[in-house]
Amino acid sequence: MIQFGNYLLEKGALAPDQLDEALRYQSVYGGRIGTVLLELGFLVLEELAAHLTNYHGIPLAPPEWLENLDPEAVKAVPMSVVRRCQVLPLKLERHAIHVAMLDPTNLDHLDFVAMAAGREVVPYILPEARLHYWLEVHLGIDRHPRYFNLSQRLRIRGAPAAATPQSGTEAGSDPQPASSAPEEIILLEELVIEPSPPSTPRPSLRKQPTSSPDLRPGAIALLETQLESASERDEIVRLGLRIARCYSSAAALFVVRGASVAGIGANGEGMDETLQGIEMPLDTVSVFTHPAVNALPFRGPPPRDGPDGRILEAMKRPEPQEVFLHPVMIRERVVNVLYADNGSDSFGDTSAAALEALCECISRAYERLILAGKQR
Repeated sequence: MIQFGNYLLEKGALAPDQLDEALRYQSVYGGRIGTVLLELGFLVLEELAAHLTNYHGIPLAPPEWLENLDPEAVKAVPMSVVRRCQVLPLKLERHAIHVAMLDPTNLDHLDFVAMAAGREVVPYILPEARLHYWLEVHLGIDRHPRYFNLSQRLRIRGAPAAATPQSGTEAGSDPQPASSAPEEIILLEELVIEPSPPSTPRPSLRKQPTSSPDLRPGAIALLETQLESASERDEIVRLGLRIARCYSSAAALFVVRGASVAGIGANGEGMDETLQGIEMPLDTVSVFTHPAVNALPFRGPPPRDGPDGRILEAMKRPEPQEVFLHPVMIRERVVNVLYADNGSDSFGDTSAAALEALCECISRAYERLILAGKQR
């Protein structure tokens, strides 16, 4: 990731401050650096694709093959290998199989595909947003809401549909007219909750353990120590939510990305721990957007109707007496919003202060992650 970023610097495609911002963004939100650059608007899809091709010295997947996969190629690569290696089988020949992939230099992935197909692998580059689109269209593999929203963002709230490839696509846009998209975002006024495609059953929600968290000071201190040394974004989210549960009945973490607030994790009885698909535009008047827009905490009874009521219902927290929302900041920029409630009980001042301190700990963990990434 860092090497590709430095390559873009050398080519004059990025300014140093843009790369720094992209690396900070990536440390918080994850994903490949190319996707981050699209989300930040520093590159458009065609530019990213061209730079990936030149950087790796490997051609882009031919558009005609992407639109019409060879059925024999699809049969030759098991779905388990497709999912594990993030590859799209394109064309099968007697001694070779042509595939599109994110990282054609990953020798392990090339070996997996070669062994599965029993043939030499001929790899092609495909940016992450585009690969996830075609995997959904041809193989029914659901896109994470992040990639769906990236490719469909011009369709939200009545904006013009993305252009077709012949007339130039916007960054990450789907290579087809909006009217033929495999799935549309459902708007509930300002609230966006993305459904699974009708043809794909929604997986069962994973429940958090119903037992109460360990409230012993030693146990909380251990979790805080682990948070201090966390080496991955997902680990920071998981540990932060576990600590938040020590002071509340339910906790959730939202990311502030682009012009919206989106759920990334939760810990509470009956809650879906991923919160995927729950998203709200920043210009919505809501207690959930208030900390992201104003960098100020909110503590009090939540509104029971409108966008707030729908978010609470989607989180399976329909009637908390009091909610606590606090921004997590990096260099004066809000990157996360921590949510907590105590069910039918209100928060004590001590618990609220502990949650506020937790947000500072999460912020420091992100900063250490960013610094470690730069050092690497």
